Amino acid sequence: MSASNKNGSGKRKEGGTNMVSMEMESLHPGSTTVRRAQQPPHFLTQIWMLIKLNIESYPKIFSTIGLLCLAFFMYVAVEYSKPQMSRHKMVEDYSKIKLDYDFKATQIDNWCLFGGDNACRCEDFTEPIPRDEVKGWLDSHEANKASIDPAKEYDIVFLGDDLVEARNGKFLGMDLPDGARIKQSFVDTFGAENNDVEINALALGIGGDSSTNLLWRISHGEMPKQLYSKLFWISIGTNDLARGGCSEEATVLGILRVAEEVYYNNPGSDVVIQGILPRSSRSDGSLAPTPTASRIPLFGKKLSSKQQSEAARRNFQLWPSIKAINKELEDFCTNHGKIIYFDASALFLGSMSNSLYRSKSEQIMAELMPNYVNPSVNGHKILNKAIQQEYINIVLDEHEENDIEEKTGSGRRALLRVASSAPEDSNNDSDGDGGVVR
Repeated sequence: MSASNKNGSGKRKEGGTNMVSMEMESLHPGSTTVRRAQQPPHFLTQIWMLIKLNIESYPKIFSTIGLLCLAFFMYVAVEYSKPQMSRHKMVEDYSKIKLDYDFKATQIDNWCLFGGDNACRCEDFTEPIPRDEVKGWLDSHEANKASIDPAKEYDIVFLGDDLVEARNGKFLGMDLPDGARIKQSFVDTFGAENNDVEINALALGIGGDSSTNLLWRISHGEMPKQLYSKLFWISIGTNDLARGGCSEEATVLGILRVAEEVYYNNPGSDVVIQGILPRSSRSDGSLAPTPTASRIPLFGKKLSSKQQSEAARRNFQLWPSIKAINKELEDFCTNHGKIIYFDASALFLGSMSNSLYRSKSEQIMAELMPNYVNPSVNGHKILNKAIQQEYINIVLDEHEENDIEEKTGSGRRALLRVASSAPEDSNNDSDGDGGVVR
């Protein structure tokens, strides 16, 4: 009995010792006898194992998916490696061409503002083209012809587009919202009975016309042989750029083609080319440059090259092109004695400033051009006054110091000074100083 108890207690003692040893080992994790719990694989490793398992299970499906992904990335790489759409700048110098220039269409490098020949609606300036498909256009043309008095000797005849037709209070024969006031401003400025200097003026314009449309009108009754004027004033070109998307060189040659036609039909008269007025597509009228790039969309409807060009033109500020065109026209007039250049752009421009800072970017003044394309009533008044003063200096040459007309060689160039203060307006239009310092 005692022996068995002794043996039993010995076993219990031995078992107790083993348990203590196990507890001690658990306090020393560095011991080689300790077993660690196995860590789960990393999340990315699990994903890769899952993909690998599926690839091994469905090799054909995943081969197809892989090829499609490769094709997509190759498509993106090819599309984004293509050159971005940007403005095509004028590289030729047309300022020294002769007035009997034959205006070959083949001499144009690019017909479209963003390059190429077929990505825009630019018309061939060598061919007179009507707009008889436009409602009201032919009626406006007939109205212009009817307004010409063959028995009258005119002092100045205006030929052009929206700007000129607005002087009759119309756009494509329809009354403008402020048409009556704009027309009255024209009559007040150029009506012979309203001025110390008698000026008989005639405005022959149709809204939306390009150079080719004006060329057609001239050759179809708006410049009959009986029509005589001391001065012909051409305002055309803005629709070649904005509506037709024409390149700078195509626009320049279109304007010069009209000037040539007018000049040779009226060799005893002076001819003035007015520079294209500024225009802005920005909501604040700013003329700050905007990116010219246009990317092809990766998704959605595929745009043709013509649609891409149209989209880029709508988003692109035309002011850099307008300045380049006007500079080329100015250089041309400097080299031709009977053609005079007149730039009224600065009449409509200003910049934001205060006592400490002046913005470098030019801005169209909303009071003078509310939609940043067409002059307001006050805009017309100021422009008419500047043209009236220019007429006096060109035709009558009354000033002893005529710094508005600079003679360089055989060429003449209009130089505007501060023309006048903004005309008074009984309808609360904005007043202010208006003029140009050149």
